[in-house]
Amino acid sequence: MIAVLALVAAHPRAHAGPAELTGLDASQLALGNPVAIAPDPAGAITGNPANLWGAADGVSVGVVGSHAGRLVRHRARPAGVDVDASIYEARPVDADAALGALATADLPARPGGTDLPDDLLAVVADVRRLGPHAVLGLLAALPTTGAIAPATFYADEREAPFTNAVHLALLEDDRRAAVLAAAIAARPHRRVQLGLGVQLQVGARPENRVYLPNLVRPAESDTNTVLGVAPTVAPTAGVAVTATPWLALQASLRPASAQRVTGQTTIRLWAPEDDELSTSVQPIDFAIDSQPLRIAVGATATRCGWRVAAEAVYRRGADYRDLHAAAPSVAFDDTVEVGAAGWGTLGPAVLRAGLRLVPSPVGAQRGPENHADADRVVAGAGAQVALAPGWSLGLGLGLQRLRSTSVTKDPALIVDEYPDAVDLGGDPIATSAGLQTNNPGYPGYDVGGWIWAAALTLTVERP
Repeated sequence: MIAVLALVAAHPRAHAGPAELTGLDASQLALGNPVAIAPDPAGAITGNPANLWGAADGVSVGVVGSHAGRLVRHRARPAGVDVDASIYEARPVDADAALGALATADLPARPGGTDLPDDLLAVVADVRRLGPHAVLGLLAALPTTGAIAPATFYADEREAPFTNAVHLALLEDDRRAAVLAAAIAARPHRRVQLGLGVQLQVGARPENRVYLPNLVRPAESDTNTVLGVAPTVAPTAGVAVTATPWLALQASLRPASAQRVTGQTTIRLWAPEDDELSTSVQPIDFAIDSQPLRIAVGATATRCGWRVAAEAVYRRGADYRDLHAAAPSVAFDDTVEVGAAGWGTLGPAVLRAGLRLVPSPVGAQRGPENHADADRVVAGAGAQVALAPGWSLGLGLGLQRLRSTSVTKDPALIVDEYPDAVDLGGDPIATSAGLQTNNPGYPGYDVGGWIWAAALTLTVERP
């Protein structure tokens, strides 16, 4: 993970835990990515560590890949809404108004996370029995197509006061992150299993110190960069109780967490007229992999070698922080997702299938923010086939449907980036009349589409 964070300046986007979106092995994908009821190593370590007690002692290796088409479709922008280049030679009619925006044509790139990049993860899990009383699980999932790297919402630093990208708030954050986790399960009573898991999170503390001795020759600046690393862990606790010989009750709790990148940029300017240094300090604060409080409860019934399970997962929306470590101006809603899964042996194979409904916590985005999201239906199916004694190969397929959601902006809530102005001669500028904005979500957009995923997992059990 430290090596991944060392690439922080090399990749233009920020992403977070793939375990929240697709799952990390063939079983998770096939069962619809369950939490409290997850029976296999990857799901148990990240979802409910108590379930590790029932996992087979051995090693599994595999890959998980995902693909999505275009999930956000922008509507055509009305005529006259773009910021005209005349803003550079304009004076606002209102003396208190500011003309700090860029002309729309001069934006380096139109910000907007309208596509999810294809992802491929390499995953290794190891389960070891520590005598008769405990089971240890280790998990590593490493991206092969990208790395964590925080980036602002803005196409240009001068746009920061006005607008943010159309950002797939939860889906984009849930991809391209390394997962390093461990969990331990114990059985203090024949009917009770307890588990505790931790996921390594590495926070960075960058500091850039820039000295400009001469504003006329900025290339002669001196820069001193300091990077500190502060690892922390995000815990998960779980319990499983055998209520009857055929019914188990399960629950897990994960507190809110996020990987933080905090620091500052200090710019010192030499001001000869004052014979002193002028100092400007700009803070750096990013939140990566922001995960809300999660409480999951479920039950698993066993009959004739087949298991059927159901669960409900509560997530507290107020805990979410965007990439800038800020709470959305319109707070996210609390949600409860529900899921069901079944698995069992048929001939030489273990068959699996699952379905879950995941409501979106994102409310109406009528103002300047553009957190794009939609309710999802998640379905999965798969099989695990024995290759040789102790060797098996699992295949999992997942499909997610994003329900079509429309976002329409309220012009009264959008910042007018080019308020009414006059030219240097005092004549009114027609292109400043009305609303002009670089907000990429204006006048609205539609969210919807499909996400496909597949996983292949090879498991080798210890004798």
